[in-house]
Amino acid sequence: MKIEKIFALLFVGLGFASLYILKEAAPLVRLIASSVGMIAVIKIAALIWQISDGIKIHSRLGLLLFIFAWPGVSVSGFTERKDVMPSTGSRFFEAWITFLTGLGILIVSTLVGRGNSLALNYVSLFSILLIIHLGIIEVTAESIRLLGFSPRSLFDRPY
Repeated sequence: MKIEKIFALLFVGLGFASLYILKEAAPLVRLIASSVGMIAVIKIAALIWQISDGIKIHSRLGLLLFIFAWPGVSVSGFTERKDVMPSTGSRFFEAWITFLTGLGILIVSTLVGRGNSLALNYVSLFSILLIIHLGIIEVTAESIRLLGFSPRSLFDRPY
């Protein structure tokens, strides 16, 4: 195993170990550290791993988009900027409709159930999945594609 891959694994291990340090911190601090912090740790480790496998990054903008805008861990679509394909953006509207539908379902289920209905709580959970996974992430993917990069879809029409 290459030394870079060992370093990447150790980096992830240190990230998890750092969560132990925060066990007495406020719940909001633990939530941010465990979600945003660990996503950053895993993305950096994945980047180190992929570079050790030979991926070459030719675009600084692509690297910045990968690190700060894209929730996935595969850097392959961000290595270089290409011409925008004519079909790019075709799912942009669909993703926005999915986002708005999920938001509407969340608002209605919250107002009607007020947290007292188990069934409506599950409907609210489903709406959050629509909002994030099939809405915001797909809007982000299409926006990045319009900039000339080609990230793999994380959730390619699971329904």
